Amino acid sequence: AAERPDMVTELMDLLDQSIGEDPRRPYGLRLKAAGDQVTVTLVNGSGVTWHRVRLALTLPRGRRLTSRREVAQLRPGEEVSATFRVPVRGLVTGQASFRTGKRRHTFRKARFHQRSLA
Repeated sequence: AAERPDMVTELMDLLDQSIGEDPRRPYGLRLKAAGDQVTVTLVNGSGVTWHRVRLALTLPRGRRLTSRREVAQLRPGEEVSATFRVPVRGLVTGQASFRTGKRRHTFRKARFHQRSLA
């Protein structure tokens, strides 16, 4: 899926056409690219509030961009986004980190091959 996001989108569209859209609220980490901008979005689909949420994007060759603000809390059903300027082509990886209780969690689930740079 990480290597062929276009195929994943096409297959999901075909699935939606055959059985209808999924009524559940999607949650987790998402990436969306437009020109030289990539937006990282984290949606809290759990039943607990997440604290000290920070979003980041790792570029090719390991360069890391981190959002300037940390979100104090993200309640169930809420989402937070950060947009980054991506000046290079290649594989980018979104990352979100947050706390629940005394535990630190990190999502690195979404990977997106940035192609449409200005």
